Amino acid sequence: MYKMIFYLNSTLYRLFLELNGREMTGSLTVLKIQIYELKNIFVILPEIGLAKIKNVIYKLSKRKINSLTIELGFNPTKPIREQ
Repeated sequence: MYKMIFYLNSTLYRLFLELNGREMTGSLTVLKIQIYELKNIFVILPEIGLAKIKNVIYKLSKRKINSLTIELGFNPTKPIREQ
């Protein structure tokens, strides 16, 4: 139980929140996460171990970053409005 509390208060979990949350209009510090968006947030079980967490972070850091259209799953050869 305590491991889960430490994880939910960790920088890694905050990163996952930032990646899936939205900033409220007019505010730079308030992050809005709807209930249905919580299913997209990764929760790493404490039993996985630090080695696997480091492996995931390593893979994320080495991942090729594509253009915005490719990252969002759009076909760059077709007009965006058709997709």
